[in-house]
Amino acid sequence: MDDSVFGDEVVTSTALYFRFFLSIEDLKKQAGYDALRIEKNSLNKIKSIQVAILDDLSNSEVGFKTWKKLDDSYFKIASKIKERLLFKGLFIFNYENRVRKIGVSRKSTTGKTDN
Repeated sequence: MDDSVFGDEVVTSTALYFRFFLSIEDLKKQAGYDALRIEKNSLNKIKSIQVAILDDLSNSEVGFKTWKKLDDSYFKIASKIKERLLFKGLFIFNYENRVRKIGVSRKSTTGKTDN
């Protein structure tokens, strides 16, 4: 009865599981890039706030003293973010240069060599 319901053909299936392995250095590098992106987004938001406060000044919604106080405080915050961006950017740049100096190229992953 089973042959009449299911047939007598044999079916073979194969399941493949892929897993990508990353080195610790790759994870650290990615974390560094993620941190840079977060800092850059934060800096852009602070600059947007400064522009909005300047718009408030031009529309006479805030006085000059209030604008100056707010702008100075946001300028200090932006300066700290810029310092962190510079430090983190230099760290990542130095990491990539060290990788290039030991002879590792990106040819295996991108098809292009670093010159």
